[in-house]
Amino acid sequence: MKAEEKDSALGADVCAATSAPAVPDAVGALQRDVQRKLGRCMLRLQQYEKMIKALAANFELAGPANELQDIRKKREAALANQTLGGLVTVLSGSYLSLQPASEAQGGETSEPVWEPPDTKQICIRMDARIPLSPEEHQRVVSALRDLVVLRNRLVHHFIEDFDIWSTQGCLAADAFLEESYTQIDMRCMEARRWLVALDEGRKAMAAFMSTETWSDLIIHGIQPDGTVEWRQSSMVEHLREAETALAVDGWAPLEGAMERMKTRHPEYTLERYKRSSWRQVLNDCGHFDQRCVDGAGSKDSRTWFRSRKCATT
Repeated sequence: MKAEEKDSALGADVCAATSAPAVPDAVGALQRDVQRKLGRCMLRLQQYEKMIKALAANFELAGPANELQDIRKKREAALANQTLGGLVTVLSGSYLSLQPASEAQGGETSEPVWEPPDTKQICIRMDARIPLSPEEHQRVVSALRDLVVLRNRLVHHFIEDFDIWSTQGCLAADAFLEESYTQIDMRCMEARRWLVALDEGRKAMAAFMSTETWSDLIIHGIQPDGTVEWRQSSMVEHLREAETALAVDGWAPLEGAMERMKTRHPEYTLERYKRSSWRQVLNDCGHFDQRCVDGAGSKDSRTWFRSRKCATT
């Protein structure tokens, strides 16, 4: 008997949920306007979600240079089924970053610490962020969270909140949808500005990567200001290769390494590194010990070197 009562109640609920009462023509016209404006809001929300997913997938990218495209595709796949609320959470704590007090007061910008996953190949890290003061960060994040709440109300609770089978209900729904579209459109314009800025940054980066300054930085470790970051320079590795090939009793002749460098890596010149001698290169990089044998000729021709890790104590 109880089962029959439950089935009857369930049937009544299903009928109430699936059947729509007949409405006068005037209300029908208002109802169609509500449906159109609801659809407009939903389409704009979908556009917003598409832009936010693109932003979340591309605002930061790191890894070996030859794997970046695959890394980006995997990131896009991982975000494909992410909810709007999840996307907002991702961006709120990363892309929308809190500006340190020192930067807000005109101090130096701090860079995030990153250790390349592989020191034997070229690794690249690119990221774009919007540094915001605590007050601005709270305002922007709150606006995004409000949009998530609005999206859920439109998708899941709209017909519960508005009686669109009555004139007053349609009018209230119409006003709500107009206000909702304005809010959604503001967030869409905001997301579009973020994407345009990201795209412009990528184009500027691509242009920089085609310059000699970029190759000097990545391959030779030569900074834009002319200083050399020897840990990033392939020069040290090439000198170690020459050492392995030419070493006699643990020491390699610098003159032989110089000739080998000219043949195999002619782009590695003293002029590029703004050094006057190869002995100066060995001194400045800090990775090698040296000794100078007696004899005629320049000090470069009489110098032998070895990696410091091979030095005896």
